[in-house]
Amino acid sequence: MAAIRGLLRVDTLAEPSTQVHTVNGVRLAREESEPEEVERVYPRGRVYNYRLVLRFETSVRIGRPVDEVFDYVSDPGNFPRWNSAVQAVRSTSAVGGDVGSTYSLERELPSGRAENGLEILAHERPREFAIRTTSGPTPFVYRYRFSPDDGATLVQLDAEVEPAGAAGLVAPLARLAVKRGVDDNFGALKAILEASAS
Repeated sequence: MAAIRGLLRVDTLAEPSTQVHTVNGVRLAREESEPEEVERVYPRGRVYNYRLVLRFETSVRIGRPVDEVFDYVSDPGNFPRWNSAVQAVRSTSAVGGDVGSTYSLERELPSGRAENGLEILAHERPREFAIRTTSGPTPFVYRYRFSPDDGATLVQLDAEVEPAGAAGLVAPLARLAVKRGVDDNFGALKAILEASAS
């Protein structure tokens, strides 16, 4: 557990009741639980856990048709080619690519190598693709939206990430660091797809 400026504690419990709040511009998921399950008791005898949830949006314009960009981004097998954290992806469901399909994702995080379960939440060609982690550290939900832009494609990402460990101590800096990494990955994606046209 880690304190956030001495106000809150970060903890995770199974099957909590969750409400989302914003504190100093940072989204927090409040989880109410039994007193013996956490260390700090808050006023009125209630006990809360807070999970830090960083939310941000970013976008990139890629000089390729929208169908082509969607097909590349929505294939998890391509993730290691353009996402610097992803080392390997393997399918763990009978049929890949559809809503509900699952994968095992090996990532290289600042804390070391990690494995996440991954699930496809949305797959509406060529408009929307969404994924979420189902297990492992640093949970995230990524929603990609694709729109034609004068022969090119605008890719917009709405991201929610729960940073691990000490990142919870400095939420604004954590948000900037995560977004910077995503923007770098978008730069790699743009370079790969635009190079394929030459």
